Amino acid sequence: MRLISQSGRLDFPYEQVVLQQDECWIYARLVCESKARNLLGEYSTPEKAKKVMDKLHDVHGRMEGQKIVGIFVYQPVVVFQFPEDDEVEA
Repeated sequence: MRLISQSGRLDFPYEQVVLQQDECWIYARLVCESKARNLLGEYSTPEKAKKVMDKLHDVHGRMEGQKIVGIFVYQPVVVFQFPEDDEVEA
């Protein structure tokens, strides 16, 4: 799964980042780096940021459930772009 920032300028593989919600901001940190944080989304309230994280977990959970098909492993290309603040219901 690919994670795309609100701006569209950052693109990370989900499996290689640690995501962190810090109040109204959502950051990604590459697993191989200890300190550098990359802003993926900024929201007007912590509740909106949490809703986006919940949506991301839902999308990833549905993706994980679809991987095994018979004897084949199916890995669909899934892209999650962090929505703009006004696209998230309060």
